[in-house]
Amino acid sequence: MVRGKIIPVTIIYLLIMIFSGQTLSQFQRPQRRYQRYIGRRPPRKSKTDRRAMIEQQQKEAEEQAIKEALQATRQQWKKILPRLRKVSELRKQAGMAPEIKDAAWITKKKTIKYYDGPVTTQERIYEDWSWKKSWEQKTELTQQEKACEDLIILLDRDSATDVQKKEMMDALRRARKEAEKELAKAQRKLQEVLNHRQIAIMFMMGWLD
Repeated sequence: MVRGKIIPVTIIYLLIMIFSGQTLSQFQRPQRRYQRYIGRRPPRKSKTDRRAMIEQQQKEAEEQAIKEALQATRQQWKKILPRLRKVSELRKQAGMAPEIKDAAWITKKKTIKYYDGPVTTQERIYEDWSWKKSWEQKTELTQQEKACEDLIILLDRDSATDVQKKEMMDALRRARKEAEKELAKAQRKLQEVLNHRQIAIMFMMGWLD
């Protein structure tokens, strides 16, 4: 009689164990999938990285548009592209100048640490105009970028004299002139790999003088 009671109890116990095991595995499976997703998810890009990515995409789109306008073959484009990029870089150096970032109300996040954990809040502050420097994230500056940076630093100093300002302006002027000479050479090299129709197109677009 006792033996007959033990068998149903054992069966019930086994069923409970099986059900519990399935429930646990069902609970753990989404967790494991989420952990694998977190592991595969790329790190969040910073504001600077996102800006660089957008600029790169814009550059690639512009280059593709130029290729189509020139009707360049694949082999010809291999010769054109590096010379085009050289001209593009020297054009920036010849006209080296910072942009002005307008004054505006901006929203900034602020994290405060409490005993039970950090709390992030947002606050609106008025940010005055500032210089927007395209070379800000570079480790090594060109001669033109360095001259422009030095002049910006000098202008922020109330004690700067007119003589110092003139010297810095002359340095930037010389750097721009040097870039203009290099730009003319780069434009001639670019012209060497273009036909007459392509030269006319690049002249019209401002890539050639």
